[in-house]
Amino acid sequence: MIANLELKVVEIPVSCSGGFDLEYFRTACEENDIRALVVTPNFHNPTGAVMSDSTKKMC
Repeated sequence: MIANLELKVVEIPVSCSGGFDLEYFRTACEENDIRALVVTPNFHNPTGAVMSDSTKKMC
């Protein structure tokens, strides 16, 4: 579907200790026309990381 819509995927780094890299995401938003965000905020696979409530609110 992504290819058919001619969309570009921008992967955002995730770490076990910090979870979703919010600063990297901010930079990606400044450099790209981000139209959608798909995240796994609780129990990311394969890291098992859980996004903090404050980070969830910022997204």
